[in-house]
Amino acid sequence: MARRRSATRKATQVRRHILSNAELLAILIRTGVEGSSAVDLGRELLRRFKTLRALSACDPAELREIKGLSTAKIAQIKAAVELGQQSLFQFCR
Repeated sequence: MARRRSATRKATQVRRHILSNAELLAILIRTGVEGSSAVDLGRELLRRFKTLRALSACDPAELREIKGLSTAKIAQIKAAVELGQQSLFQFCR
């Protein structure tokens, strides 16, 4: 849980780009499972899918294969990625 608090603390700082993608995913995931922190789960997502674009395009069933990702956590991740895509779309218009 200490890693999650660290990622959350870093997220509230003013500087941009201070968090890795794994740490940003950890904030969404919130809690880990026995043997894996939320940051570890974020790293696992990036290891499996390589990019955030691939993560956003994957089927939720693929995410359920990762121990520690509940339906609610998967929905949070998918929603956050969708918000990011919509933000980029609006920015580029």
